[in-house]
Amino acid sequence: MSALSYNHKQNYSREQIATIQRGLGVPADGLWSAQTVDAVIRWQRVQPGFVVDGKVGRQTFAAL
Repeated sequence: MSALSYNHKQNYSREQIATIQRGLGVPADGLWSAQTVDAVIRWQRVQPGFVVDGKVGRQTFAAL
C-alpha cells in the first residue's frame, strides 16, 4: 500500500493533518499530498528508530 493511500485510511481530521504538516514545515492545508508524504520521508530519515516509508502511523504522529 502506498504511503498516500495508507495516510488517507488513517482517517486523520483536516486539523490533525495540518498539525502534521506544521511539524514537517510544509504548507498546512489539512490535505494529504505527495509533498506532505515526501516531507514525512525526509523527516523519518533523520529520526532514529523510524521506518522510512512516508506513512504516518501512531509512532510518527506522536513524535510530530
